[in-house]
Amino acid sequence: GASGSGKSTALRCIDRLETIDSGSIEVAGIRVDDPQVDLHQLRREVGIVFQSYNLFP
Repeated sequence: GASGSGKSTALRCIDRLETIDSGSIEVAGIRVDDPQVDLHQLRREVGIVFQSYNLFP
């Protein structure tokens, strides 16, 4: 998709790095939007590698 179309935001929502305001997301049988979801289990199933990340200056 085009720049600014929401790809990164969608991925961040799937990994619960962003707040999901409405709707629902299910990945690998896990309801991502469930407030009771085990984030450790979710993040074992879903991983993101960012194009630009700043671990060190």
